[in-house]
Amino acid sequence: TLHPSVIQSHLGRGFVSDSSGNLFVILLSQASVKKIEPNGTVTTFWTGGYTHGSYIAIDNNDSLYVSLRGGSQPYKIIKINTSGVESDYWVPSVSGDAPGPLCVNSKGVLICAVSNYLSSVKNTKLIEINNNGETYLLRDISSILGGTITNNYNISSMTIDTEDNIYMT
Repeated sequence: TLHPSVIQSHLGRGFVSDSSGNLFVILLSQASVKKIEPNGTVTTFWTGGYTHGSYIAIDNNDSLYVSLRGGSQPYKIIKINTSGVESDYWVPSVSGDAPGPLCVNSKGVLICAVSNYLSSVKNTKLIEINNNGETYLLRDISSILGGTITNNYNISSMTIDTEDNIYMT
């Protein structure tokens, strides 16, 4: 079983459940995803050799999306299918852009909060990323976020309701 202290010390910034009631937990320091079945069985669903996994989302087809950040690997979002096979979903084209919290809207489109950690000014935006990796700006939210320039990334979690209203903390 997955002891609560393991979750507490390694948890990234989220967990999601699929249509079968399985819980998927991202472990931050191991950049892996644990699957917890309704009967309590815990397995490693995915591990990809990255140093940090940060955020997780799931779509209506039970595919997982994981944002990978930090270390020597490039920042990116991967898609993991129901068999645990990963593929690159989005790699930022702007140097310093780092994917943050993720959610999927009612049309199955991935929404991501992105901040540029190289910027000397607050630079955070919400984007849509379609299946072809094309991005669309939903809103620049830099001006509405509190904090300082050194605390560039202010969004720690994000969710979306059935009417596609986005809520962030």
